[in-house]
Amino acid sequence: VYPNADVFISGPTNLCIGYQTILGSSSLGIWNSTRPAVATTTSNGLVTGNAPGKVSFYFTENSTGCVTYLPADII
Repeated sequence: VYPNADVFISGPTNLCIGYQTILGSSSLGIWNSTRPAVATTTSNGLVTGNAPGKVSFYFTENSTGCVTYLPADII
């Protein structure tokens, strides 16, 4: 069993449409959005707000394949 990756939001958690924030991790991997219609993310964690709503993001660690969800939604 592997521990969860250390993931965090290094910018605002409330975004307007078209605004951005950054997700981070202590390890290498890929970020994904649970609701791309609300907010998209690049694989390296640059988030852009697209529509009103709540969205969660998850990180897949390269070395283990383990998935870690951020503990809070971005609104």
